[in-house]
Amino acid sequence: TTKSGDNTKVDMMVGDIYGTNYDKIGLKATNIAATMGGVYRKGLDKQYSDADIARSLLYMVSNNIGQIAYLNAQLHGIRRIYFGGYFIRGHPLTMHTLSYAIDFWSKGMISALFLRHEGFLGATGALLRGEAAPTRRRACSFTENFSVAEPAAGDASGVSALGMLDQQADRLERLPQLAMPYVPDTVDLAADEGQRSAWLATLERNAHELVGLVERGALDAESSEVRVDVVKVRAFSTLYARHLQRLGAQPLAYGALTVRGILGLREQCLREVGLGDVFAAVKRRETAAALIAFPQCVALTDALPTPRDRMLALLGNALAGNMFDWGASELQGALASGALDLAKAREQISYSPQRLNNPDAFANHAIAQGYKKVLVFVDNSGADVVLGVLPLARFLTQMGATVVLAANSRPALNDVTEEELKDIVGEAALVDKSLADALAEGRLLVCASGSTDPCVDLRRLDPRLVALAHAADL
Repeated sequence: TTKSGDNTKVDMMVGDIYGTNYDKIGLKATNIAATMGGVYRKGLDKQYSDADIARSLLYMVSNNIGQIAYLNAQLHGIRRIYFGGYFIRGHPLTMHTLSYAIDFWSKGMISALFLRHEGFLGATGALLRGEAAPTRRRACSFTENFSVAEPAAGDASGVSALGMLDQQADRLERLPQLAMPYVPDTVDLAADEGQRSAWLATLERNAHELVGLVERGALDAESSEVRVDVVKVRAFSTLYARHLQRLGAQPLAYGALTVRGILGLREQCLREVGLGDVFAAVKRRETAAALIAFPQCVALTDALPTPRDRMLALLGNALAGNMFDWGASELQGALASGALDLAKAREQISYSPQRLNNPDAFANHAIAQGYKKVLVFVDNSGADVVLGVLPLARFLTQMGATVVLAANSRPALNDVTEEELKDIVGEAALVDKSLADALAEGRLLVCASGSTDPCVDLRRLDPRLVALAHAADL
């Protein structure tokens, strides 16, 4: 009823009184001046229906809840208000009204937030309380898995949906050095239609191209019978495309729409159809080739005349190595054919130093001041980690730092995992004494990041990594 109603046929609006906005106190003509006041004011002669009354009542209740919540938050110095309950569940209009009210009364200083799965809040709290008991292991964390999503209760239009709650092995913790407030996502795809369309189209094309790579055998292991299941990959492509198309039509169906969210959804869909690590063979193949080139790579940088020259070269290699990403549609063909190597990757890079936080200033500072402990979040396997990250980590240990390499806890795209990285570092140490010494002396460490998706959220890290990060100054 409220969806078809028009409260302006019932309420007295600011425009009904002043004819326009009341800019003196920041009121728009469309703001409500008096709930249902328009019915009783002579001269307005408003004609209304039951639906109009229902919408007016909804706004009245929501605005009053919003003002009361704001006043209490202001009294106690609270900057975030969480709302839940059946009055809100699956009702975007109510959530919008509460958000608007909180933003209006607080002049943007307080945020209105809405709980997902709030119908299970009590049961989840009981579980966490039990997990935290002295005789049990420490409390766990959860992620929301949208690979199988259902409309929220009461939301017949399917505007909002809920996924399954996946339990993490440990309670994920935030990086100790993290400045708050921290938002891991820099682009709101729900608000930016251009970026949303581009990302959704690219990722849907990427999923279709993955099918082609599997059909051509580009992702299979060489000289073995290990093959990526093309039937499962086709099922993934269909499933993921369906989710992307839904998000194109209803951007807020799964909550906030971000790049991190849709890339995480990709991994969830792969696991849903039974595909664990589709790039496993590719990672082994590229890593083996990169390890052969590793001694020459470090020899070339070691031969440079000054530490500053070496640092700048190593930063350039790390940047070029990051191009070896099988999640990038533009690079998949070159990677599949072996047409991209580190030298060619460096040739393709053109950048403004200021946009990379000025590598010259960083190199000067690193040489002059040095670092005690460095935390590096590692991305792709193959050339990225072996020829980009490892030589840089090696140099930092030579400068006296302890280096912690943080890798994915679970496969995602061609990202290197903790177990894979331990093997890679071990193999590189066999041919490089400097690395071997750093590894033996505990100045080079490998740890799981806690991430199971392509993008890192610094609020959700493996507790072991957080413990190691406490003394990190870079």
